[in-house]
Amino acid sequence: MTEENIGALIEGAYDAAIDGCWYEWLEQLRLQMGACGGFLAHMWGTTTLPIACGDDIHRNHLERYLSVRNNDPWYQTASNQHNRLVSVDEQLSQQRIQSNIEGLWLNLQSHFHIGSVLSNTSGESILTLHRRPQLGDFSPEQLESLSLLIEHLRSALALTQLLFEQVEQRLQQQGLLNAAIPQAVVRANGIPAYMNHAMKSYLSQATNIVLRQGRMETAEPMVNRLIQQAQLRACDERRRESRLPLDGLQLMLSPLDETVLANAALWQIQPHN
Repeated sequence: MTEENIGALIEGAYDAAIDGCWYEWLEQLRLQMGACGGFLAHMWGTTTLPIACGDDIHRNHLERYLSVRNNDPWYQTASNQHNRLVSVDEQLSQQRIQSNIEGLWLNLQSHFHIGSVLSNTSGESILTLHRRPQLGDFSPEQLESLSLLIEHLRSALALTQLLFEQVEQRLQQQGLLNAAIPQAVVRANGIPAYMNHAMKSYLSQATNIVLRQGRMETAEPMVNRLIQQAQLRACDERRRESRLPLDGLQLMLSPLDETVLANAALWQIQPHN
């Protein structure tokens, strides 16, 4: 990886802290590292909505892994070496084979695996990349480049959490917080800057609306189009709220004052009246 590429990834991480485009950043990192796939998971609170890149990580496999990650010898090692790059060496590989999470990695056909557990005052994040056996291991130069990125990534993720907390505080000041229903503040690009616990729990189980590549969307193209139009009205044209049916519920998109977050809308999932 060239110095120019490293610089672009560092700058991109700080940009993602503001615009939320972590999927695009992670995909660029994957390509630069020659990896088959990977994921970035922000472990804040009891529910996480990880972002995966590549085409070989199924959502169910990833969520299953995160729920049992404490049984993974790699995670045990990395969590004791916060903010450092840890590779799955021969010893960790053998320990993983003997653990109850090995099947998850067999599903990924993953052999060469690197990553880091990033820690800050708000919690931890997990970054991993992997290769299939036929591609060979990551080179020493690639590992060195990724090590240089780790500290910048940690700082950028801290900014993401800071924005989350600021948006939550501003919603509270305006009397808009409602812990009883799923709520999210969603940027014009469809990427949430804030979600309450109810929304995280809803998305972790829902099929009618999901977080795909970091963006809120549904499996129905027509519904997606209606949501995009409502989002445009709320963010750009700042018109009145929109209400869309959602499998017996309703999705309400409301304009937000720029003091909460510029070019964003408040999404709320409510019972259908």
